Amino acid sequence: MEAARRCETVRSKERIKRFAAILAHSLEVGPKDGADYVEEMLRIATELSDWDVKVLDCALTAFARHRAETPEADSVIAARAWIQMRSGLSGDELASVGAKLQSFGLTSRIEGQTGEQNSYRVLERGKRFIEYIRCAPRGGADR
Repeated sequence: MEAARRCETVRSKERIKRFAAILAHSLEVGPKDGADYVEEMLRIATELSDWDVKVLDCALTAFARHRAETPEADSVIAARAWIQMRSGLSGDELASVGAKLQSFGLTSRIEGQTGEQNSYRVLERGKRFIEYIRCAPRGGADR
């Protein structure tokens, strides 16, 4: 019911698709995460723009790729992955998205790893959010 109410308040079809994916994922994992956690995922999905979600997903993907290529510390890998995502965004815009994601507990700011002041690493909660929204409802919808 909460998802239906939230769908009425947003205008973005992409956000509504994220709501559906979150609900589908919550049904697949059952009571493991609990209703409060699912509601929190829905709240985050309401507040994040499509661009914010894309940056989070790209940071997670870039981190996984860099981690497979190098044995460096996770914070160094995360900083490099974050910096790599600059295509299409200025440093200030990327820092703003990182700070917004941090305000939801999805990323954490890291300093001093590559000389960049505004690099972020994706936290476990950010990984879980992406996991929730990647869950496509059964019936063939794209992930």
